Amino acid sequence: MSPFAGSLLNGGLQVPWASSPLTHTFSEAQSPASTATAATTSERRGCDLATVALAGRSPAAATLLGRLDSPVSIQHSAATAQTETGAPFLEAPGSMAWGGLFLSLGRPSSEQQKSCLASASGFNYDASLHGASTPKSATALTSEDTDRALADRGFSVNRSRVLVGSGADAFVRAKSALLSWKHLALGWAEVNPDTPVKTGARFCICYKEVIPWVMFPLQIAYVTDENSGGGRAKGGGVFAFGSGTLQGHLLAGEERFSVQVDSEEQVWYEVFSFSKPAHPLSALCYPYVQFRQRHFARESAKAMLRHVADRSTPPH
Repeated sequence: MSPFAGSLLNGGLQVPWASSPLTHTFSEAQSPASTATAATTSERRGCDLATVALAGRSPAAATLLGRLDSPVSIQHSAATAQTETGAPFLEAPGSMAWGGLFLSLGRPSSEQQKSCLASASGFNYDASLHGASTPKSATALTSEDTDRALADRGFSVNRSRVLVGSGADAFVRAKSALLSWKHLALGWAEVNPDTPVKTGARFCICYKEVIPWVMFPLQIAYVTDENSGGGRAKGGGVFAFGSGTLQGHLLAGEERFSVQVDSEEQVWYEVFSFSKPAHPLSALCYPYVQFRQRHFARESAKAMLRHVADRSTPPH
């Protein structure tokens, strides 16, 4: 899920990278449990996926994990395989109760991603929360009551919202970006652009973390297309889809990408997520994971702005 720091939390700021007067806000709701986790792990500096991924290939892994003073017994063994491209594929299945890690030393191939999804099984969070990130209406995507309810159940709630343009053309271009996964074409993070945006579709977010690539398995939980009217709807319109984490993801929860046109025909792009650790590694390094989440949303907003502003490619 998707991966952001101190001054950005619990507040808003002007986007320094935008040439037009756009606003960019972040908000985060923390449960007492997640706050305690952050406090106890904040002193663990330098904890990263690459270290554990490489250590997993040797007996030194147990020693490394022991140094991290994990409250959970981790029993993961890494297997190395060769794909048709010759790139080594490291898979540490571990106990499915904690999720497995799907790693690759090179950019993951389509076969590696298929293998990841085949091993991912079902959602790794409570069935009662499937679709909990669904927009409430075309004008009010979420509510404070929803945020509080999720925080009470141990989830960290994050929201990034940015103005990307105005008018029907901007809305159509923003919607096109979501349908073609342009909002996640970040170089260091990507999704197969041929993945259909429809309920039930499975996909991997392939994410470069220092040395290995990490494959995060997800499934689209819902798609919403309400009163959009090509961006001309009076009173607002929204196109959105939300993805739930599967077994093998480092986190448990949902992430929603949405484009919304308001009553003044301003077009907004929002990334909303609720999540909590689903793996010992993410629990140990949760402050770092949260930092990467916010960074991910910020870079996704930049990608969306570029796509909406690009007039050389017609929307589809």
